[in-house]
This record gives sequence, C-alpha cells and structure tokens, in this order.
Amino acid sequence: MDWPAYLFACAALILTPGTGTLSVLAARARGGRRAGLLAIAGLACGDLILVIAVSAGLAGVLQQWPAAQHLLRWAGALYLLGLAATLWQAAPTTAASIKANQHAFGHSLLLTLLNPKAILFFAVFFPPFAPPGSGMSGLILPGLLFCLLNSLWLLLLLLGAPAQWLGPRWRPWLAAGFVLLAARLIAG
Repeated sequence: MDWPAYLFACAALILTPGTGTLSVLAARARGGRRAGLLAIAGLACGDLILVIAVSAGLAGVLQQWPAAQHLLRWAGALYLLGLAATLWQAAPTTAASIKANQHAFGHSLLLTLLNPKAILFFAVFFPPFAPPGSGMSGLILPGLLFCLLNSLWLLLLLLGAPAQWLGPRWRPWLAAGFVLLAARLIAG
C-alpha cells in the first residue's frame, strides 16, 4: 500500500469542509460541546459502517443499481434540509439543548449513512489502496485509520472553535451551509 499517497488523500478530504464539519458545529451550536462530541461519535460510527459495507461489496451493488445512487442523493438532500430547518428555529433553550444532546449522535450517524459523497468516497477511494488479493481485510486498516484521523480533526475543530462562531447569530449561516450542500446533492 502506498501510505504517503493514502495519507495525503485522507488529509485533503478531511480538511475540506463538508457535512461532517457542519454537523459537528451545528450540534455544538444547538447543544454545546457535549452535543458536538456525540456528533463526532455518530460520524465515526457511520464511517465505520460504510468502511465495513464497502469491504463487503457495497461498491459493486451501487455500480449495478444506479437508481440507488439517485435515491440516496435525494434522501441525503432532504435530511440536510431538515437539519437546516432545525437551525433556523429560535435560539436554543435548556430543553432544546438537552434534546440536541440526545439526538446529536443519531443525526450525525444518519447524515453519514445518507451522504452519497461519503458512500461514493469509501466505495471508490478505498479499494485501489487495498493490497491485491487482500479482500475485506485489506480495506479495514485504511478505513479505521481514516475514521481516526477524521475524528481527531473534528475534535480539534470542536474544541478550538471560538464560542462566538457558534452563537445564535451564526445558526442561520450554518443552516445555509446545509441548504447549499443539499442543493449540491440534488444537482448531482
């Protein structure tokens, strides 16, 4: 395996802001750091599920059934729009913060599992880095490494983001980010 090329590609993807970054920042804006940590855990679990699914042959299924990609794109876009709607609501109360903590993990997990970009990334990106003939086991280590690096980056972002970035006045901007990502998914 070409580890330097793989690590460079991982870093390029991880450092490009996307749904995962927005999910963590939005969770923190709604429910504080605890919600942000739960969002990171949800994203990591979603990534692990995708790594295992791709290792078990999901890439082949998606290539044989293009309608699945189309459905996935629309489901992901609708979910992103739902998240945007929750951010456009009134400023969080204590009850809303508690609810955000309860749902941060599940929202981020679903966000990852319904994200066609993440699915296609794992389906297209990982197989070429697997040693020939290694099968499922050849994809697990690179997948776990990606999940770890992504989680560490999101944790640094969560802990280092100034509170003023995540105050009530920035919630509409985070919501707008989800709307733009949804539009990008729909446009293909």
